[in-house]
Amino acid sequence: MQSFGSLLRWLALILALALAAGSARAQAPEPPAVLDVRLGDHPNRTRFVLETTAPLDFNLFLLDRPYRVVIDFPPATWQAGGDLHRGLGVIAGYYRADADSGTTRVVLDLARPARVRDVFYLPATADVPYRFVIDLEPTDAATFAAEMRGPAERRSGVQAVAATTPFPVPPPRPAPPRLPVVAIDAGHGGFDPGAIGPGGLFEKDVTLQVARRLRDALETGGHYRVVMVREGDEFLRLRERVRRARVSGADVFLSLHADSNPDPDLHGASVYTLSDRASDREAALLAQRENRVDALVGVEMETADDVMASILIDLAQRVTRNESNLLAQVLVARLAEQTTLLNHSHRQAGFAVLTAPDVPSVLVELGHLSNPHDARRLATADYQERLAGAVAAAVDDYFARLGDLDG
Repeated sequence: MQSFGSLLRWLALILALALAAGSARAQAPEPPAVLDVRLGDHPNRTRFVLETTAPLDFNLFLLDRPYRVVIDFPPATWQAGGDLHRGLGVIAGYYRADADSGTTRVVLDLARPARVRDVFYLPATADVPYRFVIDLEPTDAATFAAEMRGPAERRSGVQAVAATTPFPVPPPRPAPPRLPVVAIDAGHGGFDPGAIGPGGLFEKDVTLQVARRLRDALETGGHYRVVMVREGDEFLRLRERVRRARVSGADVFLSLHADSNPDPDLHGASVYTLSDRASDREAALLAQRENRVDALVGVEMETADDVMASILIDLAQRVTRNESNLLAQVLVARLAEQTTLLNHSHRQAGFAVLTAPDVPSVLVELGHLSNPHDARRLATADYQERLAGAVAAAVDDYFARLGDLDG
């Protein structure tokens, strides 16, 4: 069950997109679209199916080194998820590789040589759109080479739409219940170490270690799908972190950091949410330091041209900010059970990493590497586990408050 805030947020974004696209739709018909992709593995063949809004012209050809099947379609809107996918049967994986001409290209990486046994369209029905179908069967390298050089008459053009097929398209698998998506962002990485503690303890290492422990804690209960914004020692621009979280469909964005301060006596954890104005001078300086990484590589805030869209997105941001504040409140309460907190432990600052308009986002300062006591604890597995457990419990509290978890 979604919260009222979540519904309002999505409504605002949908209205904004509708307004932005309205004039374009009035001037030209909508392009054909690829709606979904399905694979079926059978004893003697592998079936690849594209669901489309209309029968699309196509050109199919084979390539070797490595073995591939390539299908080119006219320009089409791709609504079938991400660009890179795992395969099934003789298909090791498949991906989009659109050409510069606007051609929509789909490439099937083959696990072994295979021949095209059949290729055809199935007609649309009241409940099912058009389906472009390719049946592949295993073969040997010599046969593959002969097929690759052979005539391609039946591998191009829109063929007669088949009313039936001897091999029924496998029915779509029922979608599992949607789990809330939690995006975990381990701060800094790559050439950007973040704060540096005693003995060369890097913030980027501490945040990644805690992020992995938090991922494990969240996945243990089976209530969430967890997305790691960075898996290893990788430098990411701040807005790339936000982009990855949004693309993953994140319901919550948690950015983990470990602070540094000129005062070595300052210690404790804190939680930040986005504000146009920093809540105090320390928060402002911290946000400025974090955001500077993007400034160095020339990343600028995007601005909306459509006035109405801006108003609606602003509405979504307000709802998101309220939910971010709720998340911050439960985080502060749970962290207080495990560690010392700064005074005014829920703070606000203009962190670029918190700017997603439609994802409740918080930045958690796990402690201060500039404080010897905090640094020693942050370097230990036991303390990292305690912090990860506190954040995981706060995520449970947050979704329970929203009514997004059953019980």
